[in-house]
Amino acid sequence: MWICYRHRHTPRKFWRSAKVTCQYPDHDGVRKRIQGRDVITLHMSQDIQKLFGVIILVESALCVPCRKKHKKEVDDSESWLRQEESEKNLRSPETPLLNTRQLR
Repeated sequence: MWICYRHRHTPRKFWRSAKVTCQYPDHDGVRKRIQGRDVITLHMSQDIQKLFGVIILVESALCVPCRKKHKKEVDDSESWLRQEESEKNLRSPETPLLNTRQLR
C-alpha cells in the first residue's frame, strides 16, 4: 500500500493518546510517566478487550512489566482455550464423520 507524503505521518501524530502513563488495565503500583517507546498494538488491544472487556486505544503507553505480564497472560489463555477446544471436539457428538468413499 502506498501513502502519499502529506498523509504518511497523520495517524501516528494525531491518533496517539495524550496520556503517557501505562494504560494496561491490570497495572500494579503507581502510574508514572513512561519514558520508553512501548505502545499497545492493535493485536494487544484486541487481546485486552477479550481478557478484560475494556477497550484500549492503539498506541497507548505501556510499561515494560505490563508488556511482559500481558504476554504471559495471553500465552496462558491461548493454551487453555486450545485445550478446551480439543476436549470439546472430542466429546461433541455433532461432529460428522468423514466418509472417504463419498469423496471418490
